[in-house]
Amino acid sequence: MVYWREVTADRSDQNVRESKLKKIEYSKHPHVCAIEGDWEGVKNYYEDKPDELLIPMTVCSDTVFHLAASCCSKAQGKEVLEMLINILRNSTIYDPRSALRKLNNTGNNTLHSVSLSGNVEAAEYLVINFNEPVELEGEVIISSSASSNYIENDALPLLETRNHLRETPLFRAAAIGQVLCSQTAGG
Repeated sequence: MVYWREVTADRSDQNVRESKLKKIEYSKHPHVCAIEGDWEGVKNYYEDKPDELLIPMTVCSDTVFHLAASCCSKAQGKEVLEMLINILRNSTIYDPRSALRKLNNTGNNTLHSVSLSGNVEAAEYLVINFNEPVELEGEVIISSSASSNYIENDALPLLETRNHLRETPLFRAAAIGQVLCSQTAGG
């Protein structure tokens, strides 16, 4: 008679989680700098590692662009985003338009984060310079699933991108009372 049974667990999900956590751990230094408002420290870190700009820095999958959009003072928001985009341009891997559309866990991209902060100058900068859709190869099929938001949002102007709740950046801004930001960015 057997009193125990050996069970082998599928560790693939755990391995993925551990991999994500390791990436977050690698981003600890620039994350601390960003939270403390030390954007020069962030710049120094990423100048030698522009390919790491899109690695999530938080468990919510926020990138340095999301943090810059939400943590910067209104006076320096545009300047910090410009600095990060210039570093990104030194990398031949990423198109800034696509990078700014990278979603966090709630489906918010950089413009969603800027609109929540009420930073009109940063919002105008993003819309004026990066509103054009990303050129995609092949046929784009638009669906309503959250996982399709990456491709769907690349095919749309930045102002028309939607988060997982199907909200545009301007809708999010207006919903939380950032009326000035939504009026200015919307025309």
